[in-house]
Amino acid sequence: MKTISAFLVALALSAPARAFLFGFGGPEKTAFDGQAEEAAFVSATQLFQETGRDKLAVVQAFENYRDQFARSPRAMDARFLIGEAYFQHALSILKSEAASKKSSTARLLSPKNPAAAKALEDARRAFEDVVRDKKSGLADSAQYRLGEISYDDNDWERAVKDFQDVDRKFPKSYVNPEALMGIIYSDLALEQFTQAESNLFLLGETYPTFLREPAVLYAEGIVALHKGDYPAAERELKEVKTADAQYYLGKTYLLSKRAYLAAAAFENLIRDYPDSELKEEAQFFIGDSFFLAQDFNGAISKYLRFIQLYPDSPLRVSALFRIGSSYFQKKDYVEARANFQSVLDRYPKDFFAPLAQFFIAESYLIANQTREALFAYTKAITQYPDAVKIAPLAYFKLAWCQNQVGDHTQAIQTGNHFVSQYPNHALAKNVYLIMANSQLSMKRYAEATASFQRILDLAPSSEIAEQALFSILKSQSDQKAFNSILTSYQFIFRHLPPSKSKWRSMSYLYAAEAYLSLNQVDEAKVIYEMILKVYPDDPAAFYAQDGLAWVHTYKGEDQLALEARQKLKEMFAVNASSFTFSGLNELGIADSMFNQKNYEDSYQLYAKFAADNPTSPEAPAALYRAAMTGLIDAAREAKEQGSFGYLERSLTTPELNSFMQG
Repeated sequence: MKTISAFLVALALSAPARAFLFGFGGPEKTAFDGQAEEAAFVSATQLFQETGRDKLAVVQAFENYRDQFARSPRAMDARFLIGEAYFQHALSILKSEAASKKSSTARLLSPKNPAAAKALEDARRAFEDVVRDKKSGLADSAQYRLGEISYDDNDWERAVKDFQDVDRKFPKSYVNPEALMGIIYSDLALEQFTQAESNLFLLGETYPTFLREPAVLYAEGIVALHKGDYPAAERELKEVKTADAQYYLGKTYLLSKRAYLAAAAFENLIRDYPDSELKEEAQFFIGDSFFLAQDFNGAISKYLRFIQLYPDSPLRVSALFRIGSSYFQKKDYVEARANFQSVLDRYPKDFFAPLAQFFIAESYLIANQTREALFAYTKAITQYPDAVKIAPLAYFKLAWCQNQVGDHTQAIQTGNHFVSQYPNHALAKNVYLIMANSQLSMKRYAEATASFQRILDLAPSSEIAEQALFSILKSQSDQKAFNSILTSYQFIFRHLPPSKSKWRSMSYLYAAEAYLSLNQVDEAKVIYEMILKVYPDDPAAFYAQDGLAWVHTYKGEDQLALEARQKLKEMFAVNASSFTFSGLNELGIADSMFNQKNYEDSYQLYAKFAADNPTSPEAPAALYRAAMTGLIDAAREAKEQGSFGYLERSLTTPELNSFMQG
């Protein structure tokens, strides 16, 4: 926006012939010496042009000129330059103040500088006088300057209005394109990127020659960056050779996760623009670039370099926190905690303090130091109760730790506090799950069921809701409340949408088992067959196939039971299953053979089961059944052949002998 500044001043300081062109009202109206007027104006303009000259002295020179030559046609030119002098004086104060804040621990905390504010207001009054003068050839330029004053005073909404008034009051002015650029930059400052984009389009339609101006390319790059159009942002910003453009080019690379290009862009800014106010942030973002690249050793080195170069920077605490985060990512939790603790010790009231305390707790938790994590989460909650982004997470993790160490009463209490404070938080369902599990551990089944039900109410279609439903059914099964299970099953069937969740398939199993326990065999069969059809690859399929075999057994369908058992055996073989009941299936096959009077084969399976599973609770029963098959077959042989050869062979089996002797 400052591209026409020199031109505006040059216009006001144009050749003195301007006065003689318009005249002083004719000889009869001239009341002052023309040569004296010329000398006074030239003297004041020379003061204005001197580098380093106190602009308030310039103001005084032009004020003296206006007092002495009030009727001069250049009086309004002098008023414009008074405004210009005040404006430059304000900017010099603001620039000096910004530089001092760079090395002050009180930076960013001081109010607006009153001297700068007064100078800006004096400049505004001067330019407003010029705008009101209908005969002034500088009225449009003065109106543009009003927009610049508002912009530099960070009053961007007023700046938009002031710049809009340029076109409204002076529709044919040469400064209209610049005024539209002023509006665009004000939109950017207000983060109204859609409006900025619209005004850039208007600029291109109205003044197409401006589209290749660096200021326009820069604005287009910023808009593209905030839209997430990183290729366009990169394309536009690379065309602009300024520190600001280089800075945002680095940010573009960071946001598009091109870490090393980002680091190079920030390094280039520091090298090419050594006097830029953005140097400090660029140095910090080099560390961020290495962190993004997961080069955590490099990140630590760059952050330490930043702290060395800028020990009083407000970004120092961010660098310390990120050093801790780098060690955390390296799984060096001791060093991570040391750096997080450094943040807490030096900056206990900073934004990063609660984050540091939270990650100290996280480092303990990941290292399986659950009790230490518990105390650290408690500290995060008690010392930083107003950290709204951290407190809910800390309460959730605290409840989980309390559950893990067996302090179920405290886990329930912490959970209740969470759901009372954050009832609509995304983690509320997870907290209810922790509470329910603690309530189950304390055999408070009704309360646990209520907590599981709250999960279903909060997030009925979520995976954790499926887990809650499964837990309800498991709890009811443990209590042998089979009718309650069937009531819950009806709820699933009527109210919940179909789900491929592993928890849903296991929930169906409990419903089938409930039917089986209540001797409603056909209903159980329907569910087992549905599980095998809908969830063939889930663990539940193995249990369903086993259940189907039991259904056939209960119905006296021994051949179908045997076939179901053989199918389950094939499933175990194909999936290399580690299911603990795979041996029991062999026992079930033996039972089916026994029921079909295939005593020879059933005997072999019973004996093999006892040999392969000597510690199984079913081993004695298997040996007993093996003995029974031998006795029955022996009785049959005695009846049919008049001998006891089979019995003699059976009694030579070591497992059977051991069983008989024990």
